[in-house]
Amino acid sequence: MNERILCGIALALLLLSGCASNAYVQLVELSKSTVVYDETIRINNCGNTRESEQIVSREFATTVEFEAGISAGYQSIVQGNLLAKYSEYRSTSRTQRLVASPGTNMEFVLRWYDDVRAGNVQVNGKSGTYEVRIPVSVEQISSRDLGCPGGAQMPPAMQPESQEQQLQATIAALQTQIAHPPIPSQSLRSTATPIPTPTLLLDTPPDSILEVGQVWQQGGLALKLVRASMELFELWEGKRFGLRLTFELTNRKAHTVPIHYDLSKDVKVQDNLGRDLETFPACPVSSYGFSPRDEILESGESLLLRPVKEMFENFCGEHSLGVFVEATNPAVTEVIVSISIADITNARWRIPIQH
Repeated sequence: MNERILCGIALALLLLSGCASNAYVQLVELSKSTVVYDETIRINNCGNTRESEQIVSREFATTVEFEAGISAGYQSIVQGNLLAKYSEYRSTSRTQRLVASPGTNMEFVLRWYDDVRAGNVQVNGKSGTYEVRIPVSVEQISSRDLGCPGGAQMPPAMQPESQEQQLQATIAALQTQIAHPPIPSQSLRSTATPIPTPTLLLDTPPDSILEVGQVWQQGGLALKLVRASMELFELWEGKRFGLRLTFELTNRKAHTVPIHYDLSKDVKVQDNLGRDLETFPACPVSSYGFSPRDEILESGESLLLRPVKEMFENFCGEHSLGVFVEATNPAVTEVIVSISIADITNARWRIPIQH
């Protein structure tokens, strides 16, 4: 009897395995979005005389959810199909190095940018959903020393204020002045209705040149050069040095705005020798050309500026702009990137070229 039961179980597993191997999988992508989130990391290096280092990373990841009753064999087959569909992103990862000095208790805040693709999946009549996360970039937005317990409680090290922090401080000061005006010297106070506190958004001075990671504010929009990294690009004609640039645009107006842009025309780059530099879509396949884009940007939302048509985004997933740079020439020490888009005019960033 036991032998019959074992044979029956083995036969059932064999049949299930065969069904899974012949499964018909259909993946339908329904949405694309850019997700921005912060992560707090602490490194306690109290009592140590050496630096403490931690490497934080994010990699390409997939999630699949099915209705009850789906077999593990189907799950693995769907994962394999997802890896094939998004094969150009499989090796994508982003890392950030954090270092705590001797005798410190450090708190770091990292800001991550992920591209998220979501959709439906069907396998032999079974329905489910999937999500793919592709890390785009990461930046350290703050750090402070929390102090070591039992020792002298020193105040946290003052961090240099970013341009955005300076603007917010100015706004707060102006709002305080408006909300709490000086009391007049007369004994009788005014009974007039108080002046409402306005929402102030100061524009970046037009002659400014920002550093990578800083935000240009103008006309209710905020543009940030999120990333500028030197890379060796593999093109049809061979390998060339260049910068990979990633721009993020945020709508800080109280209403939705339409955005039209073309990175081939809106972005200009010069090196310190006064030479105009050639730009290109930083895609794995160099044959994809620039294309104008039209976007709807809701209030408070952000988007990464893309150089190519939407139909090619799967093959140019990092939404980056490339700039050819004569990186081996010691005379080239920096480049200036300028961009005009929507209400933003001639926003500029300086990018140093290291040798």
